[in-house]
Amino acid sequence: MFVKNRPRIKPFYIALFIAIFQWVIIFPRVVPDVKLPDRGIFVSVAERLLAGDSLYSGVWENKDPIFYWLIALGRFFSPFADIVFEILYILIAATSLYFISRSFNFCKISALIIAYIACPIVITGGNYYPGYSHLPGTALTLASLAFLLRYRYFLSGLLLSFTLFTKLTTAPVLISMVIVVLIANWKLQKIKMLLLGIMFGSAIPVTGLFVRGEFLGYIDNFKFNIAYANENLYPSWPRPVAHILKSSNSISISLSLIIILILITEYSRLKKANFSENQLIDWTLWGVTSASFITSYIVISFTGLWDHHNQILYIPALLSLIIFTKFTELVFQHKPYLMILVTIILAILLSGPKPSTLLVTYKEMKQELLSLNSLSPEASAILTVTKTGTYARIGTNDDQGHAYALSNLKLACPYFHLYPSAPIAEKTFFKKTLDCLPSADTIVISSTFSPMLNVRSMSNTPWIIFMSNVSQLLEKKYDCKKINEVTICSKQP
Repeated sequence: MFVKNRPRIKPFYIALFIAIFQWVIIFPRVVPDVKLPDRGIFVSVAERLLAGDSLYSGVWENKDPIFYWLIALGRFFSPFADIVFEILYILIAATSLYFISRSFNFCKISALIIAYIACPIVITGGNYYPGYSHLPGTALTLASLAFLLRYRYFLSGLLLSFTLFTKLTTAPVLISMVIVVLIANWKLQKIKMLLLGIMFGSAIPVTGLFVRGEFLGYIDNFKFNIAYANENLYPSWPRPVAHILKSSNSISISLSLIIILILITEYSRLKKANFSENQLIDWTLWGVTSASFITSYIVISFTGLWDHHNQILYIPALLSLIIFTKFTELVFQHKPYLMILVTIILAILLSGPKPSTLLVTYKEMKQELLSLNSLSPEASAILTVTKTGTYARIGTNDDQGHAYALSNLKLACPYFHLYPSAPIAEKTFFKKTLDCLPSADTIVISSTFSPMLNVRSMSNTPWIIFMSNVSQLLEKKYDCKKINEVTICSKQP
């Protein structure tokens, strides 16, 4: 801890200054960019929900429902709510980490350093994509754990259930940590309140799905995600290993090695120490961190496909940071500024920073802010041709939020983003899209998709067949023209 002959207020102000300065650096990173793969799709789905479409059946995407409902809620007020929500998730995660640290007997200043300086650095690291579903999943996971450690079992269960419907893949990590905490401090009444919170919390999104007519679509989407997670892997490796290999990068590997080193060091320390009440608390922290790390890799071994899936490792990374800070308190108890510095350095290492990404983000931040409230090229092209009727989109994940400002038009085909390397389950989308395309008065074809329609191939894959059928439909029944690199096809009279 900090020595008494030095004013404790001074380290606090130093930490406060660093936290504020840090946000100046981080802010450009948290602006969701519709040009990022998938983010524009998320925006379009939310806009279609605001236009009255049903999730999964009226407009399709494979993420969990609360994630989309929250985006739609924010955009109901303003597109700039995307930034507000992203900052809110970071603050929820940070505040949760503060109370988690305090539950493990950290002083206020140490807990503040961990929460409001180290936490934002870690969760906006190299594997972070602003506007994706991993950050709200992380925030809910940490909040649920914080409530559990503060003996608010009902609220912990409530947030656990919300995690299931916001970012399902983070739920196993949370459940493993809950089990460790309950084993360390077992009482039947606690489990009853926790389960009551889970049941009550689950009833809210399930009721929402039924009321909105989205429940059956949610179940079908769950089946799709199982198929999706098991496609496009390395065939020569066992499936769990293939998932880890496909999603791993230098950031996840270095981060994992640091976590393992911290866990081994703490285990050695605890084995040598005499048992006490404080040591039970330390063992609980070690157990929670170890469980979250192991479960994170189990989740990746079943679902990992892309580098951003490694964001789940930020949960054990943050908890290992708490363990490490306990070391720094002992080593630098007479040097609080060194403690702050070392904690920041470890947070940066755990985050896996990408300097090039940070610089590009600063350079393009103004454009990203403008794009939040601007029409996409596709939306502009559609509105040039028509402002009413039905429309469909043919494209991949190159969508830049095309549905923004198209609430007066009805989406004819739920599947507005399709891929040539789609899993078997998604190939059924090709037929459904071909069935609904003729009902669209206007068809917009993304700029990167248009050249694909002109490719002639002798192969007989589902993708080539789909492309050929789309080309034939457009030639026979639609008049097409280009508007700013976007192809717009209007149904012939």
